[in-house]
Amino acid sequence: MRLSRGSAHVVLPVAIIVVALVATISGVSAPPLPPPPPGPGDTAIVHGPRRYDAAIGSPNTIQNFVDSIPVVMHAYNRYVIRVKNGNPDGTQRVQRAVVGTDSITVSIAEKTFEIAVKPATLLNLAIRGQATAGHLTVELLEIYGGNFAIFGTERFTRTNSNSDVVFTRTFTRGANAGAPFFLWILNASNSGQRLAGVIVNLNADTVVGPAPRFPNLTTSTLMLMVKVSPVSGSNTLVIRLPKNQAGYIDLTILATDITRPTLTITVPSPNFITRFDTVTARGTVTDQSPARVSVNGALATMSGNTFSKVVSLPEGHVVLNFSAVDAAGLDTRRHFRSHATGVAGAHSNAKRWIHHESESADRFRHRQRQPDCRNHDD
Repeated sequence: MRLSRGSAHVVLPVAIIVVALVATISGVSAPPLPPPPPGPGDTAIVHGPRRYDAAIGSPNTIQNFVDSIPVVMHAYNRYVIRVKNGNPDGTQRVQRAVVGTDSITVSIAEKTFEIAVKPATLLNLAIRGQATAGHLTVELLEIYGGNFAIFGTERFTRTNSNSDVVFTRTFTRGANAGAPFFLWILNASNSGQRLAGVIVNLNADTVVGPAPRFPNLTTSTLMLMVKVSPVSGSNTLVIRLPKNQAGYIDLTILATDITRPTLTITVPSPNFITRFDTVTARGTVTDQSPARVSVNGALATMSGNTFSKVVSLPEGHVVLNFSAVDAAGLDTRRHFRSHATGVAGAHSNAKRWIHHESESADRFRHRQRQPDCRNHDD
């Protein structure tokens, strides 16, 4: 499983460095260091890339593919199918195909869409025949973060009794909560026996229930991920835990982060004057999902929602570029410029007058390594 990162910081403890040095001197290779844990927005390829070729022939001929993809599910992560059509130079495009429930046409170079996964996730493809060669390349990606809870996590518990236990909850979907939405159930029990036959209704629609009509919870199900559609505003959940079973479930509904981070710079402030060759840039960042802040391309140190970064101020014109990028790939930028001070009463060694430049309020972008769940057309 490969991991793609925006930026990585590896701290080597002194003891590890000493061990590696001794091993090198003695001619013995040191064991590799474990990889750092994933950071917000990091993306892992858990399946593929796998190539699927169109049949040469009539467009009435359909080539069907069914793959069972093993997935080690990590609760609350995002799972994205990425489809690339043909070669990077635009040749060998597939004319018409369906991947899962999404259509692919010759004008689409790349398409990504989020799905709900299972330990064995079925991927269905149907590719129509065409006169010339064409192929699709498909990957399943796992993304750490970029979503947030609009309900839960809440634990629902029952004892072994002769009647069902019913819970009713309400929650609000705000304007900052974007699609797709996924309901997660973690199935556990104090006695080691998981629950089965749980029924969950969202606004009177059954979203978890008896198979095969609905995604269902069995005693062998540790995690269940279901795509749901809460309405804007108030929503009602009804959870029914079946009788003659003891245990509990943890239930969460996640939304996709669709808002840019709010980036506030406290140092340097407008009209800030310093006589030193460095400045410790400081500020705060708030967002629905975790965010990273960089100053002139270097990651800042985070403590909660505050950040700091020591920046050099060389002679001459200096620009400080601040960027906050959240786990969904959305960013906010701010800029500061410095000038030689000419302010009356300033310290005789004062070198800089740093003032604020505003960034366009609607400016944002998706990181290139981060799927944005949309079409990429020519």
